[in-house]
Amino acid sequence: MSLSTALVYREYTVEGIVKEDNLLAFENEMIKQYIKDNDLTVSETVYLHEGATDTIALIVKTKKNLSGKSIQATDSVTVWAEGKILDEYNTPLRQFMKMESDDEVKWFLPNMIKGISLTLPELRVGEEAIILFSSGMGYSYSGLREYDGSYVIPAYSTLLFKVKIIGTKENPKKE
Repeated sequence: MSLSTALVYREYTVEGIVKEDNLLAFENEMIKQYIKDNDLTVSETVYLHEGATDTIALIVKTKKNLSGKSIQATDSVTVWAEGKILDEYNTPLRQFMKMESDDEVKWFLPNMIKGISLTLPELRVGEEAIILFSSGMGYSYSGLREYDGSYVIPAYSTLLFKVKIIGTKENPKKE
């Protein structure tokens, strides 16, 4: 790799983008800016660890259903979803998951990334929401790769999911 290639490459690494040497603060600021720019109101704040206020996920409920069935942390949840990467350099958000309007997928919450497994129990069947969270609740330093090694979601990506909760099924408890 030549020096000029290395310098250009560095501009798109975490070290080249995060100026204040605090990735989490940078990601939280990017999330807050997205909420402000899109005139959204945060409905719930979910913390990665009880008592810690740094690594958070924000839920913006776009459709409420107070009479909908609640979701438990061990459920399999049927959803419609879109997933995007918040990126200050590419203003149109990079989409990594897109479903047709009548598509659905079943997510077993204990196997999902923390940003999903901790936020979906805050929703009810019939509700729709935008969920935003930092890389610490997503794919962190490893990212998500295809089988050929190419990135679907680069390391340290701040994520946004739009979800519609279609149904939930309680999973049998292990003895």
